[in-house]
Amino acid sequence: MHVNIDILKDVLLQSWSRNTSYPKAKGKWNQNNPALGQCAVTSLVVQDIFGGRIIYNKDFHHYWNILRDGTVLDLTKDQFGDDLKIDRYEVSSRNHLLKSSAAIRAKTPERYAMLKQRVAQLLLIKPEE
Repeated sequence: MHVNIDILKDVLLQSWSRNTSYPKAKGKWNQNNPALGQCAVTSLVVQDIFGGRIIYNKDFHHYWNILRDGTVLDLTKDQFGDDLKIDRYEVSSRNHLLKSSAAIRAKTPERYAMLKQRVAQLLLIKPEE
C-alpha cells in the first residue's frame, strides 16, 4: 500500500491516545487536542514511513520532520494553536529520541512502540485509494 501524508494524518488522529502522549502532558490530553504530547513519537513514525530528518526546537520542546524532498512535515503543531512561530531548530537523531536519559524518563521507546503498532494495524485495514 502506498501511504501518503493525508492517509497518515488520518491514521495518526485515530492512533494518538493518552498512553502515547508525553508523560507531563497526559493529564491535559483529550480528544479536542489529540496532538498534545505526541510530537516525539509521531516524528519517529513519520521517519519510519517517509525517511528524512527529525527536527527539534528546545524552546517548545517540539519535534517534527523534514522529508527527503525538503518538505517540512509537522503533524503535531496543532497542539500549540495557530500562533506557533518557530525560528530556531536543530536536527535530532533517532538514537537521542529513543536512548537518551531524557527519552527513557519520558518513556519514549514504549510510547513509540505503541503508536507504531497502532498505525501499522490501521494502515493494514485502510482501503487502497
